[in-house]
Amino acid sequence: MPGGVKVRGAMGIGNRVLLGVALGGSLLGAAVQVRAQAPMSTQQREEHLARLAQIAGIAGDLYYPRDTPPGKKLPTVIWLHGYSYPLGYMWVYHSDLHPILALVHAGYAVLAYDQSGFGSRLSETGAFYDRYPKWSHMGRLVEDAHSAVDALSGNALVDPARIYLYGYSLGGTVALYEAALDARVKGVVSVAGFTPMRTDTADRGDGGVARYSNERDLIPALGFFVGHEAQIPYDYQDLLGMIAPRPLLVVQPQLDRDATPRDVEATVKRTQGVYSLYGAADKLSLTEPWDYNRLPKSMLDETVKWMGANLP
Repeated sequence: MPGGVKVRGAMGIGNRVLLGVALGGSLLGAAVQVRAQAPMSTQQREEHLARLAQIAGIAGDLYYPRDTPPGKKLPTVIWLHGYSYPLGYMWVYHSDLHPILALVHAGYAVLAYDQSGFGSRLSETGAFYDRYPKWSHMGRLVEDAHSAVDALSGNALVDPARIYLYGYSLGGTVALYEAALDARVKGVVSVAGFTPMRTDTADRGDGGVARYSNERDLIPALGFFVGHEAQIPYDYQDLLGMIAPRPLLVVQPQLDRDATPRDVEATVKRTQGVYSLYGAADKLSLTEPWDYNRLPKSMLDETVKWMGANLP
């Protein structure tokens, strides 16, 4: 591996970032801790981090090139994984390079954590709505991403002016929401992240807007709009427009069974007008590979190349 990568495990630990704290029955996403540690053995370090994770709730790993010189601040990407229930942020395609390693090899630091309901946090969804009846699981996912930006903004290794989001599938959806609501995010890559909601009707054959309420528990209130999709008060063109003029790459595979590619293309074209108002029409890009919903090495390489050419 070029330059090597600092990660936890056999190659040692980079940094561990703790995200989100549940206090008094509500999630205080801003209560984020980044713990600096004195030198200790690998076993002591793991035990210490495990205790911190129990206290603060959510743990994330910060990966970065092994040869990073002291004091250098790196552009940093938050990796937001897809529907990987048993593995969390680890990669399910063992024959392809993990996106984290591809990004680190390109010179980025990468923060990765298991999103709520996946991997080490698989059990969080069961009682979620008993605890937070007026919230949504999507809101929790976005709050965690916001907390990740909080944590990175104060990390000595991170350039706070160059924090980006890279999301695949569900992670691509979360990336769009978080970037729309947080100006600290300076660029986004969303792979197979959405299909427009107002045209996501049952006759499209991809599950319809019911995917957010009936199939999964992401945004239960959208269940009221099944059969009335045109009345949904916002759509992805609004989220994309809120990201402007920051660089945004939308990747929509043409054979994605969970989306209607022509509707995604129409959404990006409409949003192009917003980017043009800012004089940034070249900062919104759409790539439509002839492929199904996945992230192979060829597409990963293309997205990393786009990042190098377009991100500040």
